[in-house]
Amino acid sequence: MAVLLDQPEPAVLLRQHQREVGLLDDAVDAGRPVVELEGVLPDTDPVVPVDLSAARRPHPPTLADRCHDGRVTQRKPPGVSFETWVDRQITQAQERGDFARLPGGPLKDLDREQTAYDWALAKARREGVDTGAMLPPGLRLRRERDDLPERAARLTTEAEVRALAEDYNARVEAFWRQPAESRWAAVPGLADVEALVEGWMRDRPPPEPAPVAPSPQPQARRRWWRRR
Repeated sequence: MAVLLDQPEPAVLLRQHQREVGLLDDAVDAGRPVVELEGVLPDTDPVVPVDLSAARRPHPPTLADRCHDGRVTQRKPPGVSFETWVDRQITQAQERGDFARLPGGPLKDLDREQTAYDWALAKARREGVDTGAMLPPGLRLRRERDDLPERAARLTTEAEVRALAEDYNARVEAFWRQPAESRWAAVPGLADVEALVEGWMRDRPPPEPAPVAPSPQPQARRRWWRRR
């Protein structure tokens, strides 16, 4: 029976392993160069004395030594199956968030099928680009018609509101004269100029009252006669 440094308990060695232990117990001559062995000294240290046997030299920390932070249990409690014990460890690690944001973890929505349009749309949103310019011409004009009241609210005169609606209608009529891309292509409609103007007048704040000019003070009438 021999005591190994990496084992918390004495381990029984079979006959075929006795010769290996005997080789490890052989002292190394101080005058002979030491051959680095990965299985014995993976991390060489120049201050390790060479006159000690290889089995008694300082070894790197084992897995058990690196798990003393409380997140990994050393041993399975008695009377608990391995399956139950492992499931309990996984559940506790998930509750602590040990599996969140791990390097090399799966990307979000990686298994979802994504077309070239979906990829371009997501990239445009990340970079703050207006996604309306990516729509087909018919849908883009429909979206512009829906945004007309919001754009008209920023104008100050009725003439500007009418010019905005008329410019949109002119571009819609030009779209009608073009060949259709397909039978399912969206066809935009004209904007109601009068309804847009009425909504603009109804929603705009009432004009501020004009300041009242102060009335002039009446001048004192001069008498036609003077007292001497």
